[in-house]
Amino acid sequence: MAPRGAALGVGLAPDLEARPAEAPARWTPRMDKAERERLLSGWRRAVKAAIIAAPNRA
Repeated sequence: MAPRGAALGVGLAPDLEARPAEAPARWTPRMDKAERERLLSGWRRAVKAAIIAAPNRA
């Protein structure tokens, strides 16, 4: 019930009884493997850099 309340609160649902929109039956990626790996590698480097740069709050 909390997700529906949140959706209502931000205007994504007209009321608490509204049914969610149907998702597509199947999702097919269009990005080729090399591009996906290149982008994922950059994302991983960015996450590592952010972790290293973050102050230690332990």
